[in-house]
Amino acid sequence: MPTFLKKYEKVMKEYRNSGIDINPVFYDSPEQNYRMRVEYNLIKKNGNLEFSEFSKETLNRASKSIYLIAELLLEYINSIEVLKNKLFRLDFISNQKGEIVMTMIYHKEINDEWKKQANSLKEKFKINIIGQSKKKKIVLGNEYVIEDIHLLKKTLKYKYSYGIFTQPNSIINQKMLNWVIESTKNIDGDLLELYCGCGNFTIALSENFDKILGSEIVKKSIVDAKYNIELNDINNVEFVRMSSQEIELAFNNSREFNRLPSKQIKKYNFNTVLVDPPRSGLTDDVIKFIKNFKTIIYISCNPETCLRDIIKLDTHKIINSALFDQFPGTDHIESGFILNKI
Repeated sequence: MPTFLKKYEKVMKEYRNSGIDINPVFYDSPEQNYRMRVEYNLIKKNGNLEFSEFSKETLNRASKSIYLIAELLLEYINSIEVLKNKLFRLDFISNQKGEIVMTMIYHKEINDEWKKQANSLKEKFKINIIGQSKKKKIVLGNEYVIEDIHLLKKTLKYKYSYGIFTQPNSIINQKMLNWVIESTKNIDGDLLELYCGCGNFTIALSENFDKILGSEIVKKSIVDAKYNIELNDINNVEFVRMSSQEIELAFNNSREFNRLPSKQIKKYNFNTVLVDPPRSGLTDDVIKFIKNFKTIIYISCNPETCLRDIIKLDTHKIINSALFDQFPGTDHIESGFILNKI
């Protein structure tokens, strides 16, 4: 049985065993060249750097632009002592147009000689380079790429910076965004989004809601999210740097925040909340909070914690569901649920 069918059957079995009936749409992905963001650990062998065994196994999962250049880059790095000395990891981000940012991470402090040689590397391979050590960071070119996400009715642009979370599989991300847009096109009112990152769902859903408020705790993600609003000329979205716990306190008037005063909350007519939590899922306090919303959109990278949370969301029922093979060839799967209040 193909890997994606095994994953599908596993999720279906877990939900059925819990007494939850779902009939998800399944979205698959190309099995190679799908990762726009990858990290490769390096090991030293016979005086030169090589990709670790695990990194070698996963090279073909990287986007085509990274896949075609990664080994050539390492060969060049091995020819320059100041570039290879104490280098232990290469991180890449790319976009579908083939632009690349490569971060070189060192166990030593990088200096002007490193910068000179890294500039030569940058010019030879036409990529952006970041050098990073414990006490120093040098950026040659950009430390971000601009990705085009093609939706059913339009194309959106997203700034993806090094060091922040972005959806690694652009092809699946497009399918995921199209699914959530179609699933929410008849919902009225405003949307609250927790864990919004750089605005991936927020910006795509701006066409379906009157106003959206997105919250995120990572400062750099909020910076990119605000940049992405301007990049796409969107005027009905606001972002605030707050954790999900702080949002819950602000909405319940348990604490006043300068970043989100109660008078600002009153400007909204929230009927819907979107959560896309980390693998650990939602806390009990957040679950209690989102039960107040008529509609819940739950995006998850961990079916086990998602199932646990949905069982606790006993005030709502699933009306739409989907599974997304974000990482083909692995055990991981992404899921999406639309739940309405009973």
